[in-house]
Amino acid sequence: MCRNYPNSDPAYEGGAAEPTFEVYPPTPGFTPQLVNFVVNTSGLNSYPHMFLMPSGKMFAQANYSTSTSQQIHGEWTTHHASCSSVLWDVNSNHETPLPDMPNQVVRVYPASGGVAMLPLTPANNWNPTIIFCGGALLTDEQWGNYSWPFVNTWEIPASKDCQRITPEPIDGSSPKYVQDDDLQFGRTMGQFICLPDGTLLFLNGAANGTAGYATRTLTTPLYSDMPLGMSLAADPVLTPAIYNPNAPAGSRWSSAGLGASKIPRMYHSSALLLPDTSVMIAGSNPNVDYNGTTIYSTEYRAEKFYPWYFAYSKPKPQGVPTKLAYGGPSFDITLSTDSYTGKPNDAAANTTVVVIRGGFTTHASTLNNLNSLAFLTVLYWHR
Repeated sequence: MCRNYPNSDPAYEGGAAEPTFEVYPPTPGFTPQLVNFVVNTSGLNSYPHMFLMPSGKMFAQANYSTSTSQQIHGEWTTHHASCSSVLWDVNSNHETPLPDMPNQVVRVYPASGGVAMLPLTPANNWNPTIIFCGGALLTDEQWGNYSWPFVNTWEIPASKDCQRITPEPIDGSSPKYVQDDDLQFGRTMGQFICLPDGTLLFLNGAANGTAGYATRTLTTPLYSDMPLGMSLAADPVLTPAIYNPNAPAGSRWSSAGLGASKIPRMYHSSALLLPDTSVMIAGSNPNVDYNGTTIYSTEYRAEKFYPWYFAYSKPKPQGVPTKLAYGGPSFDITLSTDSYTGKPNDAAANTTVVVIRGGFTTHASTLNNLNSLAFLTVLYWHR
């Protein structure tokens, strides 16, 4: 579970944690610095959710507000983690506290809620909003320690809760979490994939439990009594869902017309948007190593999900650049007459150009860096 319980050393976890950061390439004279956010969220901050903001600061989220005890010079003190969400200035190592994650829902590993930045568009002035969906709601003790959880996690339903936050509002208001539409059913290890039509695909994961694996729990001390082998999750969610961030509240989730997979995609599963705008789904292995006989065995099969727009002919754009750069020169894209129907101006009004950096995925999170694949796609909505 990547934590100690009780957490008597929030900073270093008795040598199991490293709460400092450094920069690469190495800067002469720079020494590793303590990150207060890591200490404040100690106990549940593996794979923290981090997004780069327009200001250059990092939005970071993990855990929720908790209290831990630490022994210093023989005396116990109470440590209050009140900054589960912050804006972090990497250059000055200064953190600006943001509101706490509502409802005490844990989103980071092993709760593994689905998290994504909503599409940046002219309509939102390219200002990031982050969405959090699913995860788990356990007490601090129930999460257990590095060895195993203290409860049978697979018996505990995953959260349905969804929240949005705009960390740097452009209207000058204070950042706040806003309750969004609940998931149709709870999900842990669910993963968001941003589709080029502006919606988000949500898939993989389970309705009960958490990520991770173990040979026992505190309440089930024998591996022979573990009903799912090493898996700490149960009830795989096989049907994906589509989230439309621009739909009216109360109608943003739908699974209408979406086919269900026959393959459980549990811990260590993955999904990735491909350059042809289909989605590749692979993986799943809630086991310490290869296991081909347990109920949720090591999975080598891969699948592809084809969104609705694959039912229509694709436009044939011309003038698409082979390289894109921030602040680079402008360019024009044209469509041949066989790419659309009706009047050219009407077709132009129904054409969307989308730039997506594909990134890579791990532990229900899609990550990217400056070296990851970016691609430009042109979609003409002529349904």
